[in-house]
Amino acid sequence: MWPNSYTFLTSEFGIIIDYKKNSENPARVFQVMADLITAFQRIDKRLAELIDANIEPVILLEDIHSGSIQAWLRIALISNPDDSLYPANWKPLIGQFLIKGKMSLIDFMKDRSTINDNLELKPLADQIMQLAEMVNLKLLPTYPPLKQRKLLECLKDISMSLSPLMEGDSVNYISLDHGESALNIQFKLSSEDIEDLLTKKTSVKQGEKVLKIKKADYLGESMWDFKQGQITIQASIFDKGWLNDFQAGKITILPGDSLRATVSEYCRFDQNENLIGINYRVDSINEIIHASDQSEMFSDE
Repeated sequence: MWPNSYTFLTSEFGIIIDYKKNSENPARVFQVMADLITAFQRIDKRLAELIDANIEPVILLEDIHSGSIQAWLRIALISNPDDSLYPANWKPLIGQFLIKGKMSLIDFMKDRSTINDNLELKPLADQIMQLAEMVNLKLLPTYPPLKQRKLLECLKDISMSLSPLMEGDSVNYISLDHGESALNIQFKLSSEDIEDLLTKKTSVKQGEKVLKIKKADYLGESMWDFKQGQITIQASIFDKGWLNDFQAGKITILPGDSLRATVSEYCRFDQNENLIGINYRVDSINEIIHASDQSEMFSDE
């Protein structure tokens, strides 16, 4: 850490959670507060990269009030060795940008239940870009756009933070300089939704693979973890007959066992033909290879 690297800004913001009195699961209120602060920390980092990738924003706790749960927070910026390139007031300028950037995200979510098309993001991306340009530090000829994935991740972080809340709860984001915005607790966006939005093309390859079992699913509600060579993959088993027999105890799997299986590999690509993810599905189980029979097969591990 650089000497005197934490510089307080005059701006601060608050998170206020009003909750349904005498409701169950009271811990949800404190969990949401903690998760929102963590989400805003990640969002500040993504937004600050529009100005300079070397800037590291941190959120510091200023005060807590009871009644409704109120946390007042202050943004600080960790200086870097090149901050002599900036004008004297660069930290307050960036602090204001981060506060207004988060408010833009919250206002964008206000009248939506989710995002159905990437084109919906353009007005938000343009607004955040305009806010960045208003900082007017001009260390770079142009500001790089906030990529769609990062923008979606910002919205997802807020959505996931609010998920424990129930009807009757509410959350507000308050800036002393820019007013108050209510967070829409009905807005939902998951990691799976992001992958679907970014995917423009999917290719499927099917073939037989030997998968070493790391973690089996005994309830049928989650994926299995497998080792394929030196990588770990997760896959659902769609061979329902075999899976039912296994979960009924008719098939025994021991530590170190492997499956010889027909596996489908779904490769997802974005609009620029970049690979953005791979999903696996076990279509059929062809053979169980017990650990005692596979010492030569896995001799390189």
